[in-house]
Amino acid sequence: MALVCLALLFTTQSRSALAEQLPLLTVRDVVELLEIYLPRRQYTLEEIWAAMEQRHRARQKAIDSAQIKFIKTQQTIADD
Repeated sequence: MALVCLALLFTTQSRSALAEQLPLLTVRDVVELLEIYLPRRQYTLEEIWAAMEQRHRARQKAIDSAQIKFIKTQQTIADD
């Protein structure tokens, strides 16, 4: 949430600072400029797959944990 607030602050300040020169500048314009001018590291296919697999493992762990919690809750209800 803090990063979203910082991004909003940055884009708002950018629009305000450039209001006289570019009165029609929008947040989307600022985002597109950042996408063009900010340097980005190129990722290999292996790095992309590894990151995706890591996210999937974490997601599956969360699903498994939620299922175990649900089963325990159901057992507690049944015991009462």
